[in-house]
Formats: sequence, structure tokens, C-alpha cells
Amino acid sequence: MNAILHPKHKIQWLADAIDWSFFEKALEPLDAKTGRPSHRIRVMVGCLMLKRLDHLGDETLMDRWIEHPTMPYVTGSDVMNHQPPCDPSDLSHFRERMGQAGVEKIFAYSVSLHQKEIKKSSSMV
Repeated sequence: MNAILHPKHKIQWLADAIDWSFFEKALEPLDAKTGRPSHRIRVMVGCLMLKRLDHLGDETLMDRWIEHPTMPYVTGSDVMNHQPPCDPSDLSHFRERMGQAGVEKIFAYSVSLHQKEIKKSSSMV
């Protein structure tokens, strides 16, 4: 999958820069223990980041999924998948389990990555 994506694409850069184990450890206690199995944390966190990057709603993200090969890459897929990784309602349930503090942790991490990249780029000038 990586071979078909532009190496400097902002979404590929983001997916490669994230320490996904950080989120797996931090959010694992929030994973559903009863009922239908939850989706992998990387899938859910990746979807939330993609939504924020492009200012999309839950359903709009799933509609756009088939148009952008970078989206499956962010969520850890190594193949192009034309099916969205989850139902839009799964994102809502995930946000509820994490609470506002969990959602803010995801976006703070994303912002910190972008700030590091900006500093790195400006020091090269």
C-alpha cells in the first residue's frame, strides 16, 4: 500500500509519524469488554484524526473512504479497502467511551506532531 502513496502526502506523513502504541496503551482501558467486539484502537483514532484534518462528519468520512487510498493506510491497512472500516455510529460510541479528555488527547498529540514538523521545516530554511 505504501508504494502507491506519495511519500510526502500529509496523511501518509501523519500515519508514519504517529506512535500508535501510545494510543493503544492509553486507550485500551476504554475498549469495550462486553457486547460486540470493538474496532482496533488504531482504526478508531485514525478515523477521528482524518475527520478533523478534513473537517468531515462521521458519515461524510465513511462516504469519502472509497475515494482516498490514504485513509486505509492511516488506520493500519496494507491493502486498498473500498469498504469503510466501521459504521459511522461506531465513532460516536468510541467518543462516548473516551470522553472529552480522551478525544482531546488524540488531537493534542496530532497538533504536537505538526508543531514538530513546522519547527523542523523552518530550521532548514
